[in-house]
Amino acid sequence: MRRKKTIAAFLVLLLFISQSGMLQAATSNLTKLILNKTELALEIGDSAALTATAVYANSKTEDVTIYADWSSDNNAVATVYNGIVTAKGEGTATVLAVYEGKPQSVQVTVTKKVKALIKDRQTLGLRRNETAEIVLKAVYQDNTSENVSDKAEWSSGDTNIATVVNGKVTAHNAGSTVITAKYGSQTVTVPVQVEIVKRLVPAQKQVSLLLNDTFPITLTATYPDGTTRNVAAEAEWTSSDPAVADVIQGVITAYGAGTATLTASYGTKTATIEVDVDKTRKLSVNEQNVFMKTDESKQLMLTATYPDGRTADIANAAEWASSDENVVSVTKGLLDALKPGTAVITAKYGAKSVEITVDVETTRYLLLSEDTLTLKANETKEITLQAVYVDSSTEDITAKAKWSSNRDEVAYVLNGRVYANKTGSAVITASYGGKQVTLTVDVDIPRKLYANPNAVSLQIGETSNIQLLAVYASGQEELVTDKAEWATSSIEVADVINGVVTGIDSGSALISAKYGGRTATVKVDVGLVKTLKADVTTVVLGLNESKQIVLTAEKADGSSVDVTNEAVWTSKSPTTAYVNNGLIRGVGRGKTTVTAEYGGQTVTIAVEVDQTQKLEINKYALSLKSKESAQLTLTAVYSDGSTQDVTAEAEWKSSSYQVAEVNKGLVTAVAAGKAMITAKYGSQTVTVKVDVDSLKYLQTDIVVVTMKVGETKQIQAIATYMDGTETDVTKKGLWTTSQPLKADVKDGLIRAHAKGKVTITVSYGDKKTKVSVTIQ
Repeated sequence: MRRKKTIAAFLVLLLFISQSGMLQAATSNLTKLILNKTELALEIGDSAALTATAVYANSKTEDVTIYADWSSDNNAVATVYNGIVTAKGEGTATVLAVYEGKPQSVQVTVTKKVKALIKDRQTLGLRRNETAEIVLKAVYQDNTSENVSDKAEWSSGDTNIATVVNGKVTAHNAGSTVITAKYGSQTVTVPVQVEIVKRLVPAQKQVSLLLNDTFPITLTATYPDGTTRNVAAEAEWTSSDPAVADVIQGVITAYGAGTATLTASYGTKTATIEVDVDKTRKLSVNEQNVFMKTDESKQLMLTATYPDGRTADIANAAEWASSDENVVSVTKGLLDALKPGTAVITAKYGAKSVEITVDVETTRYLLLSEDTLTLKANETKEITLQAVYVDSSTEDITAKAKWSSNRDEVAYVLNGRVYANKTGSAVITASYGGKQVTLTVDVDIPRKLYANPNAVSLQIGETSNIQLLAVYASGQEELVTDKAEWATSSIEVADVINGVVTGIDSGSALISAKYGGRTATVKVDVGLVKTLKADVTTVVLGLNESKQIVLTAEKADGSSVDVTNEAVWTSKSPTTAYVNNGLIRGVGRGKTTVTAEYGGQTVTIAVEVDQTQKLEINKYALSLKSKESAQLTLTAVYSDGSTQDVTAEAEWKSSSYQVAEVNKGLVTAVAAGKAMITAKYGSQTVTVKVDVDSLKYLQTDIVVVTMKVGETKQIQAIATYMDGTETDVTKKGLWTTSQPLKADVKDGLIRAHAKGKVTITVSYGDKKTKVSVTIQ
């Protein structure tokens, strides 16, 4: 009997050693560890999830995020738990994941949280190949700021129109696009217009040509700043009849008799030219766009060209007409400008005609010497006005213009001189030639009033300083904290004296500051939190069973604190569930809710007490192979007959985590053996039997063998599982010999040492088989 116990203990020891070797062999198949990211960029307080994937020699992969060992070399910058990286402070840190001896790291860069991005340009207007800089400033949560033009992510909505590198915008082709800058979690955009012209005018609106004639056309683009440029060679030209005439690089070519309309497109503007190709003659005028001053005269030359090349001035012979005789009159080509305006002059000769546009003192726009004006009471300022005419010439028209003010009691104007009377704002208007322009005059008042900060979060008894800044139209800034009139919307919540705010009681209040007719407001929260969270949202209990709830509050500054014991807890039905400092106890059968209140926030938890009549599971027994998984589904059947899938809410346990693990019903086989999986929901439980690596039978390729002394023989062991699949387990099995002095065995390799009969036994899983050996 003693001998049998000794042999049994020896066999158990060999089985343990073999299984340890099997586990080591399984894990040694790991070839590498892969993380889903190689670097992370976070702002303070943000989090990001990393996943770790194990790659084995057989090309299989496995998510080992929760099994890996995670660490950070600088917890002051970033911490990590089960792959969740949380940014703590500004700087860099290296997060390391190690699984089965295989390491992998991620570089984490943490920056301050960006509260706002400020751009120095609202729009951009550029010419082709012109560049401009956009300066980008980041304002952080702590109200510090810095230039981040070379740190931000820049992009262009259309790189064919404009590109951007570190805020430097380069124009390429005509059109409109949007430049986008992203830094941290903030984004700003700047609309960009390239080669946007206000006016596109051809030198001739009508051209008469002979067959095969060519004519270089001038196409003038006028930009918003008043500059002009010939863009005939760069414009896109189309012809209504290319067989009659077409344009290439700004040169018109006549191909056949007839008429055609040539259309030029450049930027956002188009212009047309009527072309008449005649076998007999063409008609041309020396100017087709004329600018004149009132009472000025100008003689036009009208030329007819005949097929033999002869030309003649036919101004006296042609028929002339004006579309507005009150603006411009015409006699035999002699123009007389009568008053400001625009008229079209038509010259007709035979079947041909040509049109001339005449602008008389027509202004393109007006320019004031000041855009805005800030004055003190009784102060004066001289303003000048310039007219920019359609021919790009300019003239000082301060004395000619009509001046007015919408509030003479604040500021009035005489021939461009502004006189300030009293505190307030007035709009000065200057009119001339059908155009007008305005400027705002501020007298003894700021243009804007800024409070810094514009929102405050305090605890009861805590104080905070608010600075008030007045910004005038001239750009001048003044600190007026002590000069302003301060008030609070609720003295019970917060009080304010000269910008110093004191928290009185929980709640919200609005602090206002008045100065120079302007008002700035600051929202103040006292004793309030941003969010309130419980660690669970549903609790299922049996009678007299308890569950502790953990309550976490997030403050305005982003920090979190456990407020379980500070919160006010109430139960809707104390006879069903009683609550004290977050500890919920089931006292009566039924359903109710438990509510926690703290810092102006409320969270509600659903509670069920002894409502489950029984639990049903989709499988009561599982047979798995090592590393294989199976999902169990748990259904609660209530007393009213209704059912609910409670797989995720139930409490799952394994009787042997060395054999099988379980997480929310997902059972994963670990090693050969048996285990019981238990699911608990409310007062009900259900169990599932799990067999790992259970075999149908175990066989060897040879069952009887005859050997000579010194000879070796390889035996193969094949395991057949319950599902009928087979696996070679020669190296995984446990091999033993009945006569070690006559023959030994390792991994199925038998070595004969002495004559006699020996029994070789191989065990794997819950099966074993034998081989009979005769040594001669």
